[in-house]
Amino acid sequence: DAFIGNDSRGNSCVTMSWKASLSRHLPVIRFFACPESPSSRGVLNWYQKNYHELKALNPTMQLLMRGSENCFPAVTTELDFTTDDLLKFMIQTGKFQDENGTKSEARIEAAKAYLQTDWSLIRRERWSSPGFDPERPFLDEEQPEWRSDSKIAADLALYLSLKDAADEQMSVIK
Repeated sequence: DAFIGNDSRGNSCVTMSWKASLSRHLPVIRFFACPESPSSRGVLNWYQKNYHELKALNPTMQLLMRGSENCFPAVTTELDFTTDDLLKFMIQTGKFQDENGTKSEARIEAAKAYLQTDWSLIRRERWSSPGFDPERPFLDEEQPEWRSDSKIAADLALYLSLKDAADEQMSVIK
């Protein structure tokens, strides 16, 4: 990832930089700043100083400046990082450890099982009991005995089995 151009004094240079690979990892970078506030000067100066180089290195990436009165200075982006991604990373890098610092086989096995969860089947089975949603907000407060209802339990047997297994695996992982 090289950028060939001129430095601030007009000298020819080649810049190898993390800036050149941003668009491979981030869809957008948003800068927020108040044009009048001294606390926003750092964000504004950095944006103005680096915008052209970033855009040249990442022509398809959006670099957005949002200026607003009394705005807190910030830089944000969007990440597509899922629970599955995190679990895979933790397995690959040996991050699952017990309290004594040793490798946690139970947590690793739970993570591997969780990664095998068939979420599309769970989503489909969620609606197996007509007119009833087991994930409805406040369901346990409004109908605390819903799992004891024989019709609902029969209709949602597969859903409950899969969902309970995923919840148990996550409790071991945490």
